Amino acid sequence: MKRRSLALHLALQIALWAVVKALISHAYRGNPGSFLEFHLIDHTVAYLGHPGRLIGFLAFAALWAGLLAPGWRLSPRFLQKGLFVVRGPLVGMALVFGFVDETRGYYEAVPFLVLLMVPTIKVALGGGEKERDGE
Repeated sequence: MKRRSLALHLALQIALWAVVKALISHAYRGNPGSFLEFHLIDHTVAYLGHPGRLIGFLAFAALWAGLLAPGWRLSPRFLQKGLFVVRGPLVGMALVFGFVDETRGYYEAVPFLVLLMVPTIKVALGGGEKERDGE
């Protein structure tokens, strides 16, 4: 996509988000709460500071890494890049504004994770290795 076209798409998405956010804020204007809630200390640090929870979180991350790593180099670059583009903001926002262990906060990454597991499953089932798509 050309830079100009990408910039226009991005501007349109931001404008659309602003309109939707304004409508939602207006509809719920009488409810208590702020525009954005900062939870880095009370949720993330408290959660990850607990040894059992930290071990569980790291085990969950290791499980996903184990499901993705064997077929990683065989998977399409689009999916690899897409996972990094989606994962960064989701994890960053969960760490600062939400709950790091709340799986519904990561739903946008699920299609990438599932599709990136396909080469691993194929290798595990004896499908053999092949070159990465497009190379």
